[in-house]
Amino acid sequence: MVLKETNTVIGFCGFKNETRINAVDIGYRLHPDYWGIDLATEANLACIKYAKQHID
Repeated sequence: MVLKETNTVIGFCGFKNETRINAVDIGYRLHPDYWGIDLATEANLACIKYAKQHID
């Protein structure tokens, strides 16, 4: 995840194979300075949209 205004890396988000639930899950980490402003929600929704369009 990159903050567009400054091109600063602030975290990551993506798909992962979660063996505890035997399914694919979305995982993310976000720098605490950027918590609470809906960036994790935005990233997760982007992953879901991508999956619906590109993954069976």
